[in-house]
Amino acid sequence: MPIGSTSSCRWEASAVLIAARRRIFPGSPICVRTRPLSKVGAIGLVRAAGGCGCHATIGCDAAAGGRPATRQRRGLTVVAAIGFVVSWVVGLSVFSASTDVQSTGAQIVAGYHGHTGLATAQFLLTEGAASVCLALVAWAVGRAGSRVVLATGLAAAGIALVQCALGVYLTGSVAPASDASTAETVLGAINRLDGVKMLLLAAMAVGGYAFGRRTNLLPKWLGYVAIALAIALVASGIGYALLVSSLALAAWVSLPLLLVWVAGAGLSLRRPAV
Repeated sequence: MPIGSTSSCRWEASAVLIAARRRIFPGSPICVRTRPLSKVGAIGLVRAAGGCGCHATIGCDAAAGGRPATRQRRGLTVVAAIGFVVSWVVGLSVFSASTDVQSTGAQIVAGYHGHTGLATAQFLLTEGAASVCLALVAWAVGRAGSRVVLATGLAAAGIALVQCALGVYLTGSVAPASDASTAETVLGAINRLDGVKMLLLAAMAVGGYAFGRRTNLLPKWLGYVAIALAIALVASGIGYALLVSSLALAAWVSLPLLLVWVAGAGLSLRRPAV
């Protein structure tokens, strides 16, 4: 049963229990519950009723395909976790990347000359597709109980989509027109947004570490990755936000750690909760 089931489902679980008792103990007195059940109680009653063949009377989405829907969500989380890694690996493979955040407009235009198509593909993969995958994994962790990961992950994904739009504009319109001044302004905005995004991802990593310690739904080793990731992201985030190339170099450390953490979190949640 999904964690976010409505209170009406709790009342219907009571009705299911009554039906189950009548089926097993015909003629026995039934004490009707006069207050709503907790989520845990509702889940237990639904499972108990399902075990005695009364699942057909359940009115909540657990009976109406709830278990298959849960499997589908877990499958989607796994696809998103793998897709996040693939998007970044392919995106960095089709076009070169740099941590130099102080390039001039002329250097930017020259760097994209003759490669605007590949550069556009890179933005679509690393900032577009990857952000959607990140949002799905953050949503899954949020459903499992971490509001911090949910909020920061979705915020970071939203910023990445803005970066994607700016990147496509840069490579599709600004660079082909050899507009050095606008290119420098647009790429500077992308880099500063990258810094903000990295700081949000650092907060997500800290939230993921706390979530793993609290619930044991994430493996212990992933907690160590989260700590290292948060430290590296703070350094690279400051570098990109303030356009300090020496600190931005930390992105070569934070990115692999981010790929490991997102993939590890998504794949860990593929197992149904018990």
